[in-house]
Amino acid sequence: MIMQASSKAIDLIKEFESFSAKVYICPAGKLTIGYGHVITTADQELKNKILTQKDAEELLKEDLKYFVDYINKVCNRYQVNLNQNQFDALCSFCFNLGNFTNAMLERFKAKDIKAIGDSLTLYNKVNSKELKGLTKRRKAEQELFFS
Repeated sequence: MIMQASSKAIDLIKEFESFSAKVYICPAGKLTIGYGHVITTADQELKNKILTQKDAEELLKEDLKYFVDYINKVCNRYQVNLNQNQFDALCSFCFNLGNFTNAMLERFKAKDIKAIGDSLTLYNKVNSKELKGLTKRRKAEQELFFS
């Protein structure tokens, strides 16, 4: 079954990414704009652009397509069925983290939904330093996952 991100995923991402009309450097040291859009070599023109919130949300939805596809592929590969809240929580998680770690993929392989949700809060560090914002985000993702 192919799933899509719902408004819960988008709202959760927007809550923690916050909106920035101009480029800033995120805690991971990457040029970012809008709602957490990392500027790549393909979209350098965004470095000098001022985004509206509507433009930023469209960019977020476009970025999210990659992660929706990625999560669906992982679920299909390991034959894991998620409910909508679990899927949405993982959309926010992957949007922020980039993908699943090998440890998380092992939980999928074991089809251990509870362990997947339980482990979300482990990913709250940047360069081995715990960030309060990430801790809060992971707890919110975990709450959505188990709701």
